[in-house]
Amino acid sequence: MKLSLQTLSIRAALVIFSCVGISQAPASAASIVASPVNLLVNGSFEDTTLSGTSQAQLSSDWQTYSKINGWSATPNGQIEVQRGIAGTPYAGSNLAELDSHNYDPNKFSAQNPLGFYQDVTTVAGQNYTLSFAYSARPNTAAVENVFDILVGDVSNPGNIFKQTISDGTGGSNTAWSIFTKTFKATSGLSRVQFNYNGPLDTYGAYIDDVKLVTATTTAVPEPSAITGIVLAGLGLVTLKKRNASKKSLVV
Repeated sequence: MKLSLQTLSIRAALVIFSCVGISQAPASAASIVASPVNLLVNGSFEDTTLSGTSQAQLSSDWQTYSKINGWSATPNGQIEVQRGIAGTPYAGSNLAELDSHNYDPNKFSAQNPLGFYQDVTTVAGQNYTLSFAYSARPNTAAVENVFDILVGDVSNPGNIFKQTISDGTGGSNTAWSIFTKTFKATSGLSRVQFNYNGPLDTYGAYIDDVKLVTATTTAVPEPSAITGIVLAGLGLVTLKKRNASKKSLVV
């Protein structure tokens, strides 16, 4: 059985309407996006244990480490993890202070900074987004709360970007801000590093909830775009109807 052009056009319009109905009915389904995976290990400094060592899990106060799960101190340095000392963490129970205890200040310089870092597998040419929370240590001067964030190749930290951050004078409690930056990896192994940039006196800025995720964009049609598709379909049907009518008038 042959179907007329008009019938086919009407059926095409019905298909468009049915597709719109399917996409709009479960409105929340279109907006559901899987949470990005954090490529960094122990981004909130909750796990201070290392496999094969006798380190005790931090239970209160603070401790310093040359290494914790995921993170390593720069040469001659220490990573200070705090719980309940001064200020509320941004995420979880722990945070890291950038000017730690238990190091020799005479062993540091611009070429050998006090800090900590983590190396992570990346894909050269792929875009990634780094984010973290930072706060001035409560009741400290602004000069104490200056640090550098560096991202780059393991052999050249900071070759992708290096940025100095100052969070000012510390108040009575932590006041967290969020740093976010998207960058393109240049090798198969990238380093995320934090360097303290203030006086070496064991009082410094806080870091928490460090995340590195693959930068991706998922396009979800807006309701206005869907409406445009429907109107375009209806316009096509109307145009075909008019053309069919004109043809029927030709003798």
